Amino acid sequence: MHWISAYTYPTGFTTGLLQKFARKDDKSPPIDKLDFDFIPTPRPVADITEQPKDGAYITGLFLEGAKWNHDKQYLMEPEVMELFVSMPVLHFKPVPKSKQKPNVYSCPTYYYPSRQAIGARESFMINIDLKCGELPSEFWVKRGTALLMSLS
Repeated sequence: MHWISAYTYPTGFTTGLLQKFARKDDKSPPIDKLDFDFIPTPRPVADITEQPKDGAYITGLFLEGAKWNHDKQYLMEPEVMELFVSMPVLHFKPVPKSKQKPNVYSCPTYYYPSRQAIGARESFMINIDLKCGELPSEFWVKRGTALLMSLS
């Protein structure tokens, strides 16, 4: 289990996950042909004691502008005045790159809520694909839905 918000350079960690998968054996695709599948895990953090075969379990992300439906595993409207919601554990699983999946929102992930560079450091980290559920991807884009690693 990796608390992604605790890393100084989480992009280095995610690149390391891809490198490890690319170097696994001679049949593995090169790192530039890899991407991640982001698989929400319905189990609570305390119940996850094992490591996945490939990739890593990630915790410590907050959803802004939406709510996560834990039963159906997709985005939904938040409650009134509900600004931030904790995301479930996500399995960052390296896979060969493929075409865009239908009914998926490519959710931007930021280090800080301000979503802008602080000093010389950019705030954007990675896009994480989340299922849209009953609303189209464009709805979440217009809403400004994002994942945050920190709330301050």
